[in-house]
Amino acid sequence: MTTLKRHWLTAGLLMIIAFCWGQAGYIVAKAQLAQYLISDAWQQGVLSQTPVKPWGWADTYPVAKLTINQSEPLYVLAGASNRNLAFGPVLLNANLDELSQVDNTQAFNVSIAAHRDTHFALLELVEYGDSLRLDTGKESLSFVVDDLLIVDEKYLSVLDVDDKQVITLITCYPFDALSSTTPLRYVVRGRLVEKSVS
Repeated sequence: MTTLKRHWLTAGLLMIIAFCWGQAGYIVAKAQLAQYLISDAWQQGVLSQTPVKPWGWADTYPVAKLTINQSEPLYVLAGASNRNLAFGPVLLNANLDELSQVDNTQAFNVSIAAHRDTHFALLELVEYGDSLRLDTGKESLSFVVDDLLIVDEKYLSVLDVDDKQVITLITCYPFDALSSTTPLRYVVRGRLVEKSVS
């Protein structure tokens, strides 16, 4: 191979690498900007007590702020869809407005799902007794982790409301799987220990 061909080949490969890095950088930048916009929408929504979309064409809005132990807060989005999962955890089955009317005897199960390789990657580190805090904008709910499960994706009873006041966090399992689809789910459950007005 001549020196000229080698230089053109090297230049071409460098351009491909730069393009790939540019694409990866674009995705990371977009994800960071989205989190900023979602956080801002959450704060505006809390102040106005109305749902605020993070950007004009969004089909979701933040409904709660979730803190796992002392981690950075995660903003829980309305509407359980793959599109919304790309931006953060999603609320699966609860009406958070109704929680403010629940007394200490009424059961509920706030179920939240997120991707294992992004927002819920930290679930791998959660242990029994860890704290979970859910801020709905009207009240703050504190939970303590009392169950860690690995279940089949078809095992939907983890979403059921039984006789307890719980939060259920769900993500794909195992955390280090090479496939983007797995039949297992990792479930973190916490029982309510304190409820206060925000």
